[in-house]
Formats: sequence, C-alpha cells, structure tokens
Amino acid sequence: MSSKSAPTPAPGQLTTISLNDIAERYLGVYQRLFDVVSINLAGYRKINEEDYDQIGQQASVMPKVQARMDFEAAKDAAQFWIGRNAVSEALSTVVPLMEDCRTVCALCDYKIAGKTDASAIQKITGEDRQKFLQLPIPEKFKVLAKSYDIHSELEPHILSLMDLAKAMVLKDGKVTEEETKNGELVLQIRAITVTQQPTQSASGETILGLARRMSDHSRTLKVGDKAELTRAELLGALVTIAGFLATFLKGVQDYAQKVGAADDKK
Repeated sequence: MSSKSAPTPAPGQLTTISLNDIAERYLGVYQRLFDVVSINLAGYRKINEEDYDQIGQQASVMPKVQARMDFEAAKDAAQFWIGRNAVSEALSTVVPLMEDCRTVCALCDYKIAGKTDASAIQKITGEDRQKFLQLPIPEKFKVLAKSYDIHSELEPHILSLMDLAKAMVLKDGKVTEEETKNGELVLQIRAITVTQQPTQSASGETILGLARRMSDHSRTLKVGDKAELTRAELLGALVTIAGFLATFLKGVQDYAQKVGAADDKK
C-alpha cells in the first residue's frame, strides 16, 4: 500500500502503503521546526541591545514608535512567539497522524477480508474518517487502543502540550481553568538527558564517560501562570512529538503483522 497523504487506494485495488513514507513525511516537518527553533535560539543568545537598536534605526518608519518594546521585553516576546508557533505547528500533525493510523489499520482489515467492494473503501476513507476526526482527542486515543491496540506512553505528554498550546494561542499566553485539572496543568515532556558515568578505558583505567538516556521532565503550572516553554522544553517538546509518531506507527506495524496484512517490506 504508497502514499503521501492519508492512504486512499483505488476502488477494488490495494496498493502498498509504506509506513516509512508516512514517517518520513511527518519527521520532515519536525526536523524543519527543530532546525528553525535551533537557529533562532542560537541568535537569541548572541544578539545584544546594540544590534536591536541598529535594526530599529534602519527602519525609516515603525507602526507605532511609542509602543516599541525595550530589548529584554522584545527578547522574551520573540522566544514566546517562536515557542508558540513551533509547538502549534508540530501538534497540528497529531490528528492527521492518528487518522492515517486508523485508515491504514482499517485497510488492513479490508485486505485480509478479501473484499473488493469499492463502497467499503469509500466508507473507510470518507464516512469513517469524518466520524473519527470529529471525536475529541481523548476519544480518538480510546478508539485506536480498543480497535487496533494502538497506544503510546506519550499520550499524557501530548495532551499536556495541547493544553499548553491552547493557552499560548487562545488565552493571551496565560493558563486558565479550562486547561487545568484541579487548578493545575502538569506539563510532561520526554527529553534526552546526558549524564556522566564511570567507564573503563582500553588500559583498564576508570574514566568518566557521557551517557544519553530518555527521561521525563514535568513542570506544574497553575491558573494565571504564563503559558510558555523554556528553551530546553521547546526542543524537548519537538522530540516528544516525534517519539509519539514512532510509537504510533510501531503500533500500526504490529497490528498489520498480527492480522496478516503486512508485507515483508514496511
């Protein structure tokens, strides 16, 4: 079954859907965002007040000179703007990814049933798709887990990032009651932690080496707190969303193999 959007085979015919192709499409989005964020954060560290003033002086006209932010306020606003837009764009792929997973698994069922009815495919890619898209995110998770045993330990992380993004975009950057449970929003991010650990050199000498491991970072925000991400949290959020992609597509692969619809090449 090969496709660059939600797979839709021609009536009565199944082509090969490559999970690798699906993964590459989404991972390309996340890598682009990671690169854009990285270069902006690098510039954030190096820019100084003189640079900021020079840019302002080069502009012959400003929209409202009296409202021009000072250097520190502009830096903070720039970091918030980058975080809000990067996380929002990355999270905008989550629902299409979940729908791709549902469609592929439904087409696996179609394949093993030996059906050739075009209306069945149209229902999978049309009516069933619309029903799934209209469900709240938590219900989407339940449908995929119950129907196809697709789930991820990163689901709470994704939901917490979605709540934060809602506050960043729709609530003037402040956490409100709507994003919290019992007055708190617990932000969860899967990150790579670098630690030192003793290792032995070729000569048998004990030295300190660097080890990388995945770990969870959490931070509690309360109603009224500023909805923002630190620089490390922003990069970690993109890694978290990419990790969610990997676990969900692994679930699709496992389901296809379990029902006997998988080819040797994924």
